[in-house]
Amino acid sequence: GAIDLAVPGKPLTEDEKAQGGQDWVLGRTPFLVVTEKEPPPPGFTIEQLAAIYSGKITTWTDGSPIRLMVRSLSESDTLILRKLSPGMDQAVDAALARPGMLVAAHDLENIELLEKTPGSLGTTNLALVQAQNRKLNALPIDGKAPTLAALRQGTYPYFKNLYIVRGPKLSPAAQGFLEFALSASGKEILDRSGYVPAPHQP
Repeated sequence: GAIDLAVPGKPLTEDEKAQGGQDWVLGRTPFLVVTEKEPPPPGFTIEQLAAIYSGKITTWTDGSPIRLMVRSLSESDTLILRKLSPGMDQAVDAALARPGMLVAAHDLENIELLEKTPGSLGTTNLALVQAQNRKLNALPIDGKAPTLAALRQGTYPYFKNLYIVRGPKLSPAAQGFLEFALSASGKEILDRSGYVPAPHQP
């Protein structure tokens, strides 16, 4: 009852729904592998990413070190990475077990570290990079361009959903905001903010 609404990157669990929680998908934005490195590399295959996360590849092609940024075990970016392939799933476990890894506590800390750390490599999403105006290079995955247009066209298959969540009780003001967020006007704002809005929901 302390929070009216939340906007997480993953849906409620069945236990949370059983306690009266409800969630809706607001939209989806491209899930990105990014670096601050200039000039940016041409991108990676999923197999190459797995080799980087597992520690088999530790340097860029110019010999400089790859500074890998990871997120916590239950964070939504980590869950998306795991689903890229069975090899990526195992590589994430290996990365989280490696000593001395840079682990970002939340999304804003993550993109700040990625922008400021020489040779950085990590994950984020297009809408957040745009909103924060960060100087990060999004890298193609398996040759697929990580753009909003490509996500709309179905040629870039990697995305992160944005949800809006409520508990069993809601104040009138929060109810009004929830209805606006799910309305056509709310979806127009999402569309301008780097998201492909979800279909209209009642």
